[in-house]
Amino acid sequence: MTTPVSPARPRLTVAGAPAADSARVAISASDICVLAGRFPSTAHFGTPPWRPEALDAWAVTLWRDLSESVDPVFAEEAEALGMSSLPPIMVGLTTARFLLHLWDADRAWRCGGVDLMQALQCIWDAPHRAAFLTWAEAPQWR
Repeated sequence: MTTPVSPARPRLTVAGAPAADSARVAISASDICVLAGRFPSTAHFGTPPWRPEALDAWAVTLWRDLSESVDPVFAEEAEALGMSSLPPIMVGLTTARFLLHLWDADRAWRCGGVDLMQALQCIWDAPHRAAFLTWAEAPQWR
């Protein structure tokens, strides 16, 4: 009898076989600093040491600023619909969410979660998409 996988977080797989929790793939602090530095909106987090709590706090500030300038319900709906009129602040918020998710996908970050497809299709500009795609072609794992 197999143990069901939690619906909250699917396990990573290699060639269709479930990966053991202890063998979970992770990115090192030095590699995520390099990655953060490649995104224009988070370049200032690219200098070691890696400070995920500081990035989360910065992203919460972005969300607060966005909420003050745009109705938060509209912002989320616009993000979901891929509206091109999203404020530029969404680029930084989405990038921070991506980096924090990559660092620790099991943690509930205060700034919220990321939808990578929305980021690629609707939110990130060309330099941000390029930074992601460069990393995705040869991701750095520890």
